[in-house]
Amino acid sequence: SAWHRSFQWHITDECDQRCKHCYIFSEDICKKLDEMSWAQMQETFYNCLDFCEVYGRLPYFYITGGDPILHPDFWRLLSLIKEHEIPFTILGNPFHLTDEVCRLLKSYGCQKYQLSLDGMRETHDWFRKPGSFDCTLEKIGCIKRAGIRSVIMTTVSGTNIKEIPFDAKQIEETVLQQILQAGLYAPSAGGRQGVILAVCQDKEINERLVKIKRANSNPRMATPTSYVSKEQPSIADDPKLVNAFYDAPTVITMFAPKNFLFASEDCAVTAENMMLAADSLGVGSCYIGQGWTAFADTYGQEILHKWGIRTDYYAVMQLLLGYPKPDGKHPTAKPRKNDRILRF
Repeated sequence: SAWHRSFQWHITDECDQRCKHCYIFSEDICKKLDEMSWAQMQETFYNCLDFCEVYGRLPYFYITGGDPILHPDFWRLLSLIKEHEIPFTILGNPFHLTDEVCRLLKSYGCQKYQLSLDGMRETHDWFRKPGSFDCTLEKIGCIKRAGIRSVIMTTVSGTNIKEIPFDAKQIEETVLQQILQAGLYAPSAGGRQGVILAVCQDKEINERLVKIKRANSNPRMATPTSYVSKEQPSIADDPKLVNAFYDAPTVITMFAPKNFLFASEDCAVTAENMMLAADSLGVGSCYIGQGWTAFADTYGQEILHKWGIRTDYYAVMQLLLGYPKPDGKHPTAKPRKNDRILRF
């Protein structure tokens, strides 16, 4: 059967929240809120259908905003989507959801409704607005009762990272495949697609590689004036941090050609694509550099041979994946540094 082609569709800026990390409202730029007209929405809809027909794909829409339900033609758009029997997901807020609204969404073909939780109550409400955390938990019940799959997205930052360590539960294969596909579709220098993704979910192997990486990441790398971070220290800064993979159940090592000028850049873009996809699927992520240090002994070399890694490739970095769990105390948000943007 034909594969789906997904479209994330921003139909309005209107929103009940003013989240601190939102690109629409995060700065006081006096931005005029915008939204698509019905004519624009129709044109966009049929353009997407034409695109899918040309490339032999089935359309799938992720409808977002702002809060898409606030668009005056929201239900009209859902009627059009239902008329063409196209499945969709809503990325929105909880405030206008009721049992009746969720049942109506289900009748139009809504498969998933994505909400955000950015930490425990105090942290989440600081990011978004007071009462948002409790409202979100309450409306998950409405979504589930209507037979719609509820999805939680977490935007990981320095403010909430300690509230979201990895859970021991392994990632579902369907979720992992979506994250890997995001990596495969990342931009690459010259379109070479040279990055190789080695996915390891073998706990024993990961624990062995962790020890090798730790042994080759001596804290002597850090000095009183040169360090990674004092608030969120790495294994280069703190000898008490012995698990370089932070107990993540899935570890993806990115390999790239040894003599390619943009090997590191290609891996970084690939990691970013996967991290964004992971966030959208409710999976926590963290990438760590100097990937080669995990293979810098005899056992590491045996693993490279076992995995079939070419000798002209090297491990650039690791991406750690796992489901977050809501415990721990969040750190105080760092103030933003000034004078980092130069305009000419």
